[in-house]
Amino acid sequence: MYWSESRSLAEENAAAGLPVRDLRGYLVGRWQFQRRIDDQKSVMSGDIRGAAVFANSGPGAGGGGLSYREEGRFDRPNQPSLVCSQTYSYQILDLGSAEVYFPDGRFFHRLDLRRGRWEVEHSCGPDLYRGQFVVISPDCWTTVWRVSGPRKDAVLTSRFNRLAAATG
Repeated sequence: MYWSESRSLAEENAAAGLPVRDLRGYLVGRWQFQRRIDDQKSVMSGDIRGAAVFANSGPGAGGGGLSYREEGRFDRPNQPSLVCSQTYSYQILDLGSAEVYFPDGRFFHRLDLRRGRWEVEHSCGPDLYRGQFVVISPDCWTTVWRVSGPRKDAVLTSRFNRLAAATG
């Protein structure tokens, strides 16, 4: 794997699943992420490294939801690096779960980490996205998306590590 640890992500995912009782409280803040993209149908395989921010959104400081924004650099073998970004909005349903939406307002998937892990499916035209979320620790979580269909055949493996809050 592209992160240097003694256990592989698959081993961590099998052994982990730290329950999250307050999804908003867990996610809010800055995260460093590393993502490996293994794409069998295109030349888009490589690694993305960057930062992600979950921030309260909606009315009031505790807001109705969360906004998510990530920015990173996509490095591919023998290719120039690309700058990339992604945004989502999270509508908090209760303390442990949320619905995730694309920037245009379309529903993406539900997320429930009360048991420390979650599996989800999302159809995107003829392609199917199967996602697995696993909470490793209070400051680390992972996702694995397997994408299959006539247009896509890829695995996107991400690891998020909380960045320390700036003190001032």
